[in-house]
Amino acid sequence: MKKIASILATILVLSSCSAYRSLFDSNTTTGTEYYNTTYRGQTHSQIVREFGAPDREVSDGADGYILVYEKVRTTSQVDSMGYVDHYVNVSYVQFFFDGSGICYNVKTNRLSPPQEKSLVKAYTAEFGIISGATILGSLVMLIAMLAH
Repeated sequence: MKKIASILATILVLSSCSAYRSLFDSNTTTGTEYYNTTYRGQTHSQIVREFGAPDREVSDGADGYILVYEKVRTTSQVDSMGYVDHYVNVSYVQFFFDGSGICYNVKTNRLSPPQEKSLVKAYTAEFGIISGATILGSLVMLIAMLAH
């Protein structure tokens, strides 16, 4: 009985981990595609009205300019030997404007809002599946131990 309970618990946990991949919708547009579709053709003032003041403004190398919006997040982690590792994550959106102040291109490393929603849904579902599988697996193991 213990072997059967152990096998059932293992199957539940492994199947819950594989469910995550199917929940993330990979058919949505990339962040760059989304931002270009949404903001290309808008004016400088429309972008600033929606995103606020940029972190910086730089030349595009021609007669235009680029508005840069960045979020920098630094995290630290102590490994098992006591060494501290620092990680820097930079999230950005760059709006390229021509000389007349019209956005002609957008570059970003961010996800599109539909991708972000899919990711949140997938993480939430994964947590629920793993939690459910863990509880069910624990109950099966408890029953097997009590039966012996």
